[in-house]
Amino acid sequence: MYREKRGHDLLPKDMMRFRHVERIFREEAIRWGYGEIRTPTIEPISLFTAAGTLDPRMLDNLYSFLDWDGWSGERVVLRPDGTIPSSRLFIERLADVRGPARLFYIANIFSYGDDGTTEKWQCGVELIEGFDGNPAASDTEVVALSLSVLKKLGFSSPLLRIGYPSLIREFLDASGLSGDDREEVMGLIHEGDREEISRIAARRGIEKLIGLLDLKSPSADFLKNVSTFLPKAAGIEEALSSFSDSVSAIRAAQIPFEITFALPLNFEYYTGLVMEAYPGPDRTGRGDILMSGGRYDNLVTILSGRTSSARAVGCVLRVEHIVTCDEFIGSLADRAVLVVPGDDIASSRAVISQLRDRGLAAEIAGTGQDPKDYRWVVTEQGEDLLITDSRAGTVERIPREKITDVADLICR
Repeated sequence: MYREKRGHDLLPKDMMRFRHVERIFREEAIRWGYGEIRTPTIEPISLFTAAGTLDPRMLDNLYSFLDWDGWSGERVVLRPDGTIPSSRLFIERLADVRGPARLFYIANIFSYGDDGTTEKWQCGVELIEGFDGNPAASDTEVVALSLSVLKKLGFSSPLLRIGYPSLIREFLDASGLSGDDREEVMGLIHEGDREEISRIAARRGIEKLIGLLDLKSPSADFLKNVSTFLPKAAGIEEALSSFSDSVSAIRAAQIPFEITFALPLNFEYYTGLVMEAYPGPDRTGRGDILMSGGRYDNLVTILSGRTSSARAVGCVLRVEHIVTCDEFIGSLADRAVLVVPGDDIASSRAVISQLRDRGLAAEIAGTGQDPKDYRWVVTEQGEDLLITDSRAGTVERIPREKITDVADLICR
């Protein structure tokens, strides 16, 4: 459904899954103090070609065209990313607002993907604050929020991986690799091309790079050992110190994690901690990514052209990956109710309204749904309502006049 080689239609069952993700995400983001925003689908391409925003490889995959009939006549693009438009919105509308800006959005993004997809959906949060903020605390907040959403979507033990691309950049600089060569290596890391990285490392005498990329650990103390592995340089020490602060804060929040320096994130604007979450340690392919994000402290400066900047961190949930996972499908099925109407559809609508008010995913039959996708099926039969619980294997019959009891019976 989400892997077709063009834009894709979403059937009622697909939309039920998407809306469930959207509802859980929106409710949790609001509960954490985030406000919803919406940015245009079409933006000037210059917004994404500003130095240090998108990787050159991503720029090759944009949907861009000349806006001949628009007011500007400039080249525009279907947004390939949610963070950059959110940062533009902050600069233009919220930069003078006191206090941190906690923003969230639900948006489709467009690019030529390796898997043939052209449109994907993201649920994203962005925390933008002044330089008097605490980046380690902000990193932890965004991580904790995203994991809270994933757990409510049925992922009981997601694997969180965290890394620090700036440390790799500083290591390459200290090793004498800079400019185009450095960016080539970073691009290969983004792509996960370990064979080509090994060839370059051997040719340039930086074999330690492979060792660094291979290092993984679930312990914050691991960073002390990393410091002895790397060359002595001010930039490396600063990067390690910042990373250690964020790791310590995440550990203090009792969030399990795995440190790795080989996360294949393809955004140039990341300046600090980066993160990805997967269903579990045995499912860590690119198609398994449930959440990704990171810190981007320089993006506001790049986009605004001002000397003042803002600290910022954000992440997105990959909806197209989440809705195909067994954990999510099983969790949703436990909350899904199919109502099969009789002659009086008004009573079925009343049942659906009650169930949705109680947080259940209730749908009315008649648009191709498969009852096996629903835990409960409520069927009008004459003067009665039959409530079938597929998990318990039970059927309860209640008089139609007691329709208000349906939600209580299901939610008990």
